[in-house]
Amino acid sequence: MIRTNEFQSESLTIEIGETNFAKEQLFDIRKHAAELAHEIRNPLTTIQGFLELLKPTLQDMGRGEYADIALNEIERVNDIINHFLNDIKRNQCNKELLSINEILINIVRLFESESKVKNIELLTDFSEEDIQISIDKNALKQVLINLIKNAIEAIEENCTHTGFITIRTEKNEQQVFIHIIDNGCGMSSDTINQLFTPFYTTKTNGTGIGLSVCKDIIDYYKGTISIVTDQNKGSKITVALPLHNENH
Repeated sequence: MIRTNEFQSESLTIEIGETNFAKEQLFDIRKHAAELAHEIRNPLTTIQGFLELLKPTLQDMGRGEYADIALNEIERVNDIINHFLNDIKRNQCNKELLSINEILINIVRLFESESKVKNIELLTDFSEEDIQISIDKNALKQVLINLIKNAIEAIEENCTHTGFITIRTEKNEQQVFIHIIDNGCGMSSDTINQLFTPFYTTKTNGTGIGLSVCKDIIDYYKGTISIVTDQNKGSKITVALPLHNENH
């Protein structure tokens, strides 16, 4: 059974645009991230080494896939760090033909444990057709993981009921659409207008960086992010990407 929040009345719909000020802030983010990257890589290497040592034990317990998931995530973080350290431009990203549904299945698996602990049900409503686009895999995963994490946090703020997050895919002749629908706390118009602004956050321990980088990635691939929200009822965020992207 698929449960979603389709916001019909008193909802706010906004498509996020670009500003030169935001681009300048993103440049500063990348500069500072490069300075921090060396310090991050050292503990990651240690964690990776111990996970490799633990993997045979987990396999004996029938939990070898947990080690594989963790090691793949470490590899993804290392790839992101390498992009910063080598000052790689977006047009040098490692593009490949990817199955959107397959990527999302793997991402949902990452959140299975957390969602169970937080009493949140992750639901999928994927297109029956296997939708494929050419894009950098780690860049796409970065966007989708950030959006799902935000949906989980929105539900935690509105914890008077069981949480639901539905991830839906569909396409038309020109675009693929990825919808992330939650029954969390929703957002005000002020929050939405600043949501993808670098360093803006409503969280006590937030950095305000994750979503601005997501917007930068989607902009690069000539996509859009749109939001439909009702405060105290939930939000629907839609990522639209072109099926054919010959310019990159």
